[in-house]
Amino acid sequence: RHLAQVIHDSDAALAASGHDSLLIAAGTPRLRFLDDQAPSFVASPHFLRWLPLTDAPGSWIVHVPGGKPRLIFLQPRDYWHVVPETPRGYWVE
Repeated sequence: RHLAQVIHDSDAALAASGHDSLLIAAGTPRLRFLDDQAPSFVASPHFLRWLPLTDAPGSWIVHVPGGKPRLIFLQPRDYWHVVPETPRGYWVE
């Protein structure tokens, strides 16, 4: 029900603004100067409004009115860092 309302609101905003799609970035971690460790990642509030996925740096949501929202989930191959697990939950369907 929450997602249906988010989709409805987004469709109305897109129609009013004359745009045909919506891209929402989760964001990326900010690196410290001359350091390979970043503070804990916090996803954008706009991204979190659409789904409860907190560990998704570099990921995107793509929404086109009339279609199902799509998640572009970044899972880079990385030797040094833990790669985020594939999302699971009721909202994945």
